[in-house]
Amino acid sequence: MRASEQPDPTIVNPRRLTRERSSAVCGQCHAFAGFHDGFHGSIWKSYRAGKQLQAHFKVTIGVNNDSFWPDGAGRIGGREYNTMTLSGCYKKGEMTCLSCHTMHGDEPRDQLAPLMSSDEACLQCHEELRERVADHTFHRSASSGSRCLNCHMPYTSYALLGAARMHLVDSPGVSGKTTRERPNACNLCHLDKTLAWTSAHLTEWYQAPVVELGEDHEQVAAAIVWALRGDAAQRAIVAWHMGQPWALEASGDSWVTPYLARLLQDPYSAVRLIAYRSLREVADGKTLAFDFLGPADERAQVSREIIQAWVREREADGAVAAPETLVAGPGQLRWDRIAAIYAERDNRRLVLAE
Repeated sequence: MRASEQPDPTIVNPRRLTRERSSAVCGQCHAFAGFHDGFHGSIWKSYRAGKQLQAHFKVTIGVNNDSFWPDGAGRIGGREYNTMTLSGCYKKGEMTCLSCHTMHGDEPRDQLAPLMSSDEACLQCHEELRERVADHTFHRSASSGSRCLNCHMPYTSYALLGAARMHLVDSPGVSGKTTRERPNACNLCHLDKTLAWTSAHLTEWYQAPVVELGEDHEQVAAAIVWALRGDAAQRAIVAWHMGQPWALEASGDSWVTPYLARLLQDPYSAVRLIAYRSLREVADGKTLAFDFLGPADERAQVSREIIQAWVREREADGAVAAPETLVAGPGQLRWDRIAAIYAERDNRRLVLAE
């Protein structure tokens, strides 16, 4: 037992390390990397906390593989170190993993320090915005659209059969134009809006350059394009958002059921499960019997029955939605346009290994 209250110099405390070496302690696990001496586990014998990570790992930043979106953001969880080190807050500021995370002192979920799931995560450095967050976000101060993390660290990483916050801290843009790009924060909340809508608002609010877009992204909600045409990662991310209360509050939920029902037939079981869970949220917890690992013909039958029930319900209640959702009237969809977008689906095989 130690009698002294002074720090033990034989124990490496990340808080007493330099910014780079402190983050490297987390990066030894939360990174995509190869090994200098071959993939045989000797790294765990050679690396010690406090050492330079790059001396042991070939940490690859912005690598072009399934683990990352083309802009370098992590496509899957467990790559937080790679993407955090691309952030301006890290490269030009003082941010480290410990700016938000702690191993002790708060709830174990996400290992976040107190208040770090709130705007305080950003305001601890950006003090100049504390009294004018709503002026900066152009959203009501109490809304999810005024939460710093929702715009600057959206849920665009696939993880644990759902979505997780990406750790490339950046500002929203009109991303998601192609099936390989990361969906953007604006259209993952405003599921019923187009990329053109997002581009117009970012230009008006932040003087972002106008983005040229194709016909679909001018006329059809980006979330629908991603769900129908997107690659497996896009489909998983948008299916998860279609079940989130804050996104449904912003977008309405009268139109999402047919698109989630189609995803019950997705070739990836993970996408099917995520879509099923979101359907249960849209259905207010009503029991939906569905085996996401069951035979394809049974899954297809459930999908058809859910869509048929949606048609009946919408015809009865007369609910309509914005034309960007391809709803033509109560219980009516523009199936021709849906089929045309679906026919261009990106069926590239993805390996999203966490």
